[in-house]
Amino acid sequence: MFTKAGDFKVRIIATCLSDPKFDSAGPGAFDVCLHLEDTADATQSEWWHGEMSQNYGKGSFSDRTQAQITMGTLEKVGFVGGQDMTRLDELIGKETIAHVAETESKDGKKYFNVKWIGGGGATPTAISKDEVKRRMAALMGNVAPATAAPATAAPTATSTTATTKPAGKIANPFG
Repeated sequence: MFTKAGDFKVRIIATCLSDPKFDSAGPGAFDVCLHLEDTADATQSEWWHGEMSQNYGKGSFSDRTQAQITMGTLEKVGFVGGQDMTRLDELIGKETIAHVAETESKDGKKYFNVKWIGGGGATPTAISKDEVKRRMAALMGNVAPATAAPATAAPTATSTTATTKPAGKIANPFG
């Protein structure tokens, strides 16, 4: 069990296929399960469940089924068995990144669950300013570089009242 949230380098120490964790997975669904252990602290470990169903994902994954999302994750962590789940044990010993998040139950108990695996913790590869300019031109078209807006004079006390209104009425500064 993980006892804190964060991104951890983990090793896959066991695999299995199970009934779905969620009832909403539908007929024929199952979970691909990977037991992950923190490489720096073997006392921290947890099971990741990848849903294999025809349900669609949410947010950025709403265009893919849970089965497609899970297969993509398995490929990211090194699975080369395609649809042959009998080869799942080939992942044992592979290392990846796991993101663990804190959740709280209705009764206030805190849990730390593996939310995703296989990326997200990688260090970005910087690109040069010239490369950014080239890509921006390709994305936006060859637009002239931005120039500073022309300076304007500060408004004076006499320029804020557009017209004189009859006494007793509030002047509308917009005319």
